[in-house]
Amino acid sequence: MFPTIKIGFFLIPSYIVLVGLGFSIGSFLADKYAESFGLEKCNSFHLILATEIGVIIGGKILYLLINIANLYSWFKKYGFMTFIKTGFVFYGGLIGAIVATFIFSKIKKINFSNSISLVLFLTPIVHGFGRIGCLLAGCCYGIEYKGLFSVTIKGINRFPVQLLESILNFLMFFIFYFLRKQKKNNFNVVPCYFIGYGIIRIITEHFRADIQRGFVAHISISFWISIILVITGILLIIIERRLFKKSNSI
Repeated sequence: MFPTIKIGFFLIPSYIVLVGLGFSIGSFLADKYAESFGLEKCNSFHLILATEIGVIIGGKILYLLINIANLYSWFKKYGFMTFIKTGFVFYGGLIGAIVATFIFSKIKKINFSNSISLVLFLTPIVHGFGRIGCLLAGCCYGIEYKGLFSVTIKGINRFPVQLLESILNFLMFFIFYFLRKQKKNNFNVVPCYFIGYGIIRIITEHFRADIQRGFVAHISISFWISIILVITGILLIIIERRLFKKSNSI
């Protein structure tokens, strides 16, 4: 594919460029929508910065844990550059972002529910650009496929699973945007994101061929996490509705 992009005299990894673009757009939108989520604009940039740090740390930790059998050989080959040379796992980044948002909210004494709602509202669009970066870098690649829109990665025609996930993420963002614009009172970003992305990932996992995300019982760890995510989202909706009914009955 296109692992690097030339900017002036520099060759920069495509993945970093696309992820940077995604976070830049996310930061702009965070400032734009902060007040609609009950947050002050002055906190939006630092909130996104905190989540970026959480994404990097969480994504790296889960990647290294999943590939723990390779750690010795990696450190022997790369030393501390192992932390730069090796990849990330999105779900680790998601967990890291949630933890970072919680810590940031406690430090700034702002509402965590509002903060995480804003973060997850913007996550699909940031993630969408990240998956385009995966496509250009040739990572997170799909199964062998010679049909329409196939891409060549590592000399093999493959299904463009990265592009599919990117499109589905963008679609999820626009659905969220539409629902908020329509001021749907029963729309809660957090459980909707958990259910929406969980379903997206359950679908796309069937089209992936890379093994770096790890497997348990011949099923990818990401697939198992996706099931947990969907169940969590459903439980949050049930709890929210019961609390709503209870408050109305008082």
